[in-house]
Amino acid sequence: MLPECTVIMAGTIFPYFSSNVVLIRGRHNILVDTGNVHLRSKLMSGLHAEGLEPEQIHCVINTHLHYDHCGNNQLFPHARVIITRHEMHYLEYIMARGRESIEEMVARHYGHLTDRQKTAFVNLAVLNMKVLDYVYENRCSIEAFQGSTLRLEALTLEHTPGHTPGHLVVCLEEPDGRKLTVTGDVVVSKEDFVNDGDSDPLTMNHAELLEGRKRITGRTHAIIPGHGPRFDLQELEGGSQMGEPGGARGATVAGGRGETS
Repeated sequence: MLPECTVIMAGTIFPYFSSNVVLIRGRHNILVDTGNVHLRSKLMSGLHAEGLEPEQIHCVINTHLHYDHCGNNQLFPHARVIITRHEMHYLEYIMARGRESIEEMVARHYGHLTDRQKTAFVNLAVLNMKVLDYVYENRCSIEAFQGSTLRLEALTLEHTPGHTPGHLVVCLEEPDGRKLTVTGDVVVSKEDFVNDGDSDPLTMNHAELLEGRKRITGRTHAIIPGHGPRFDLQELEGGSQMGEPGGARGATVAGGRGETS
């Protein structure tokens, strides 16, 4: 049974940063990302339009743990939450160091920002900490996978670091046979491909992000980006030929307080 994929809450950049929230229906109901807490009523409307209540979501996949992608995780207390082991370590580091980790992160990774952007980043990071408090306190529900890929039913989750150390993308084949990738912030919107750049100044490692984006381009037909509308790669100037996926190391999953083996 091939999964059906629907954006139930469209991503935004202004006035609130909020991710696309993607419902994948197959053997189970799966959400990729949960958006910004300020748009919770909009997310509930999207669920209801699909005939679903929060307790009918079996699994939440977070592409990464920024507040605009995991802000509504607490709506789904009974769902499995899946992230990469690297993102779990990132979460533990942030929670252990608190404000100090934010200031260190700015100094280490965001020297290219203006002073105004750094101030805005710190403010966003403080908001992020409030969202992560809930995620961390409920980490017993998190399954953190080790390795470069994880198979989950008909989905393939792939570790794509750069935006954060443990960022992941979700790859699947749609009923019409076309390959689709839900990219999180490896691609914020179609403009990232058009400009061959990275429109998000908060990316931690631009070279890693662009390497991951290049891999995605070679083996997918369509993309649901982190914040913009879905698009086909053929829409891009010059098009893109989809190649065969390369081999990747398998993964093990660990549950219970995010411990990994």
